[in-house]
Amino acid sequence: MNNKAQNILLNLANEKNFTEEITKVVSDYYGVNLYEDTHRRDISNARHVCVYLIKEHTKKISYQYLGDKFGRGSSALILSVNKLIENLEFDKQRQKELEELNNLITLCDGYGNSKSKKGLINDAVILLNDLNPAQIAQFYNIFNNYKNTTDGHQS
Repeated sequence: MNNKAQNILLNLANEKNFTEEITKVVSDYYGVNLYEDTHRRDISNARHVCVYLIKEHTKKISYQYLGDKFGRGSSALILSVNKLIENLEFDKQRQKELEELNNLITLCDGYGNSKSKKGLINDAVILLNDLNPAQIAQFYNIFNNYKNTTDGHQS
C-alpha cells in the first residue's frame, strides 16, 4: 500500500476514533446511552446533537456510517440534523449546550495530542472562569470520566 493510501486510512481511523470521543462526551453531558434502541425524546435529541457535532468536527465521516453506528437510517439522521440546524437560531438553550459541548470536545480532542498539557490547562482555566459552580462540577465529572475511561487516547 502506498503512503497516500496509508495516510487516507489513518486519517479515517483517527476520525472514527474521534467520533467515539465525541459520542462519549455527549453521552456523559446528557446522561444518556446514545446507543439505546429507543425513540425517547431525551435520547434522540442527544443523538441528533452528537451527529451534528461529529459532522462539524470531522470531514470524512458519512451519515451512512453514523446511521449504522447508532442503529438508525442515514436519511432519518440527515432530516433530524437539518431540523436541529434550522431551529438553532431560535433555540438559545440548544446554542448554549452546543457551545459547552464544543468546549469539552476541544479539550478532549487536544488531550495529549494537538495541544500541550499547558495549553489544555490554559484553555480549561479560561473556560472555567465563564462557568457557574454547577457547570464547573459537571465539567469536572465529564472530563474526569473521559480521562479515566480513555486514559488520554490510549486504547
